[in-house]
Amino acid sequence: MSRLRFSVRLNPSKTEAGDMAGLGDVTFAPMDALSDGVGGIDITLEKPAEQLATGSYNYFAEGDLLLAKVTPCFENGKKALIPKLPNRIGFATSEVHVIRPNAERIDPRYLRYLLSSATFIDAGNASMTGAGGLKRISDNSIKDFECPNLSLETQRRIADYLDAETDRIRDLTHKKRRQISLIHQKARQRAMVLAMGNATFEYSPTTGRPTRIIGLPDHWRTRRAGLLFQEVNEPNGDDQPILSVSIHHGVSDRQLEDEDKDRKTNLIEDRTSYKRIRPGYLVYNMMRAWQGGIGVSTVDGAVSPAYVVAKPRTELHGSYYYHLLRTPLYVEQMRQGSKGIVDFRLRLYWEQFRQILLPIPSLQEQMDIASQMVSILADADKVASKVHASLVKLKQYQTALITTAVHGELEVAGRAGSTSTDGLKVAL
Repeated sequence: MSRLRFSVRLNPSKTEAGDMAGLGDVTFAPMDALSDGVGGIDITLEKPAEQLATGSYNYFAEGDLLLAKVTPCFENGKKALIPKLPNRIGFATSEVHVIRPNAERIDPRYLRYLLSSATFIDAGNASMTGAGGLKRISDNSIKDFECPNLSLETQRRIADYLDAETDRIRDLTHKKRRQISLIHQKARQRAMVLAMGNATFEYSPTTGRPTRIIGLPDHWRTRRAGLLFQEVNEPNGDDQPILSVSIHHGVSDRQLEDEDKDRKTNLIEDRTSYKRIRPGYLVYNMMRAWQGGIGVSTVDGAVSPAYVVAKPRTELHGSYYYHLLRTPLYVEQMRQGSKGIVDFRLRLYWEQFRQILLPIPSLQEQMDIASQMVSILADADKVASKVHASLVKLKQYQTALITTAVHGELEVAGRAGSTSTDGLKVAL
């Protein structure tokens, strides 16, 4: 075994690239450009080299390896082996270590897998310093990591084998994620049929906005959302729990734990600036409504002042409208009503939301339909959870395979490109 410091160099200097002004645009890699697991990078984003060189970014070149240093990106395995670049160099977020392998001692592809092994991840986690949800691994935790003394030929055989195996695992992972997506998509479509039958919107030829819903049962009425709900801005009391709105689960029914607060939201110290919500209140995130970030509260609490809160004007069943507004048809209505140039800047203001047309079944029908919708979506969640469990096992298998291989504990000679599925069968 030998320490990694003898095989790599960390954070090379940008001075080696020479005059930045003459380089023009170069690759820019924010954290979002790096992939999880065994890594990858999106090199399509470019910025002027001279501009990046004056900022607090980390310089890298072709053949270097980027490794996320901060939680939770390190635990998620964000890293990238830099391929050929349009202008040879680039700059990345300061929250990565740039690792340059010595080609005479370590194969770059082998190094990528070594840094994806459970032994390295465990050592990195143990060495982290910092407070709360923002911890980092140091330069020395990488330099002092002990790795096997394997010949370059053996390292390349291991990398070839793992390239083939991880390609197969990636393909299977993609299929399973697609399966989960289809399970939920079909469930939402069934829920939408329950909520509205085969009804559709009739659109105005001038504005392109819905003018009425056609195909509803004769005894159902329709109203604009603003006639069913009234926007409210009730001040919060300090004793109310701070709740959130998720695109997956609607309004939470409990306050975020301290660790979740650190990672998911920034709480304002003065809680009186938050908005009070009560059971039955409609709440949506202006910036995520077009993705389904809407819900109906079942508890007392408070939410961010950036959320829109509305209370029912009349007696209605909140669960029915919660599930209705999260169907594909209504998520699309909220997307069309949102203002913004690009998706990540879209915002759904109350003035637009209040114009959305909603069906009004009888109260008993609302309760019956909501019960059936809940059952359909719960059944889909059960099926999807089983597929997700197999994804977890697949990830564990990949990590175990990589860890065993990079330490020379797996015979890989003649196995590169193997089509054996024995390992995958065991994993699943």
